[in-house]
Amino acid sequence: MTAPEAHAEPDGRAPWQRVPMPLVVVVGGLLLTLVVWGPLILRGGGTLLDPGDPVFEAWNLDWVQHAVTSDDKLFDANIFAPTPDTLAYSDTRIAPALVTLPVRWLGGSPTTVVNAALLIGVVANFAAAWWAGWTLRRSHLAGAVMGVVYAFGPLPSFFMLHVHMTWRMGLPLAVVGIWRLLDQDDGERPDILGCLALASAALVSIGTSVYQAGFLALTVVVVLAVRHRNLSWRRFGAVVGSLAVGAIPCVPIALAHLRVLNSGEVASYGLAAVAALSAQVGQVDSRVLVWRRWLGPKTPADRLLLPMFAGLAPLLGAAAGWFGWRRTGRTQRSLGLALVLLGAVLGFGLSDTGWRRFTPMRLLFELPGFDAIRGAGRYWTLALLGLAVLCAGAVMWLDDALVRRRGAGMGARVALAGALLLIPIVEGWPDLSDLPTASVTPLDHQLAEGTGTVAYLPLNIADDGIDFIPQHEISAVFRSTAHHRPILNGYSGTFPQSFIIRSNALKDLPSPAAMAELKRLGVTDVVVTPAVAGTPWAGLLNPDDAGTLELVGIEPNGDVHYRVP
Repeated sequence: MTAPEAHAEPDGRAPWQRVPMPLVVVVGGLLLTLVVWGPLILRGGGTLLDPGDPVFEAWNLDWVQHAVTSDDKLFDANIFAPTPDTLAYSDTRIAPALVTLPVRWLGGSPTTVVNAALLIGVVANFAAAWWAGWTLRRSHLAGAVMGVVYAFGPLPSFFMLHVHMTWRMGLPLAVVGIWRLLDQDDGERPDILGCLALASAALVSIGTSVYQAGFLALTVVVVLAVRHRNLSWRRFGAVVGSLAVGAIPCVPIALAHLRVLNSGEVASYGLAAVAALSAQVGQVDSRVLVWRRWLGPKTPADRLLLPMFAGLAPLLGAAAGWFGWRRTGRTQRSLGLALVLLGAVLGFGLSDTGWRRFTPMRLLFELPGFDAIRGAGRYWTLALLGLAVLCAGAVMWLDDALVRRRGAGMGARVALAGALLLIPIVEGWPDLSDLPTASVTPLDHQLAEGTGTVAYLPLNIADDGIDFIPQHEISAVFRSTAHHRPILNGYSGTFPQSFIIRSNALKDLPSPAAMAELKRLGVTDVVVTPAVAGTPWAGLLNPDDAGTLELVGIEPNGDVHYRVP
């Protein structure tokens, strides 16, 4: 009796073969994620990937978690006070906030919570894409490659700057759900796993982001289009019904966004301002080690662009997958190609000059609400999913062409699989050696003992528009996580016009008119930060020039705290 037979179970399988594959997938994804992104969690101390949007998202998740565990209203977030529904001026990210509540209960800081949400998103992307690859090809190797391409690589590394872009697991779940339901006979009861996959896709996508909700809708349309020959009214009803089940809990989110849209408050960035946020397919994020020397940002302005280079391996794999799916998976091939083309076309974005004046996104910009759009290049999320689908076909083609036909043994097949899985990960490997941090101050904790609205100065500096990615506002928003009191400050995907009006009205503090405006707004505490240097509020750093504002104290970091009499 051979060694494997000696340890085999009664059904003929060795113990390791009896481990449930879903467990293998999740544990494998978790280990890969910890190897690549673990330093985000392990370093602690307020560590974040970037001093910009990740700081805002840390506040976002913190506010949702605070609101659902207190009497504060969820959508009336504490920013841009007293404007209502301010949580809905950006992606709400309610789903990742709820999932990471245990991290908060265990004492995790807002930065720890947001980093945990990112890592959970990577694991979920890997597992969902693996399931989609297995569903499309009935091969765990194809699933593993699809999971790696979708969850790791240069483009996924850039998406890690935003929770709402990392939580894109709903798209492969939609592929799984529709595929399973349309593979059934009309007389069968709808597949329960397919229904659950679709409901979960809707719940997570809509509960996370307007972007993900839009991507999900487009993915559903594409999958139904390529499988139209298998559609029947019964199957279509199962698809729509499953999506509706997941979408119903998210109705309050949609209503909040509609209230914002109909408020007349949404400030537009203008066409020229969003033109730079189209897809830059030949660039990578500055933290992508392998490619940044050649494709990384060259100037500070380049860092504001959306680098959408997906990686050489996914691109070559997709090309090979076109041939790999040719014989036995023409529908799968059509799905991958359709997603790539749709994501690329929409991701080209828009502009007020040149050929991008005539793109589909330029037309959408004329519709109500779309004039506040940012980041059109993010539609490359669809293209990333399409590349992953095509790469799943490439795996089987290479396995058949290079291994099976030449009679190679298991060692060669393992080596091939290892290379296919490793290359995308290496291409997207991030440099985590120098990470910024975010923190609150002792003064912020002291403010928790008071009541009323807080104003961190400076507010919006520009007279006739919005400060673009204002670091002082991002910092003020994060500092409010220590007290959750209403603040005049704010940062979000879009801005209320009243924020600009209020900022302008307070630029001549401490004039009597500005002081009256502070009182009308319910402001009881004013914190003048060193960032006011060079702004209309610079004089308030000197208590002698503060007029009737009452000095409370000057902090070691240079903050000057006043109380409004």
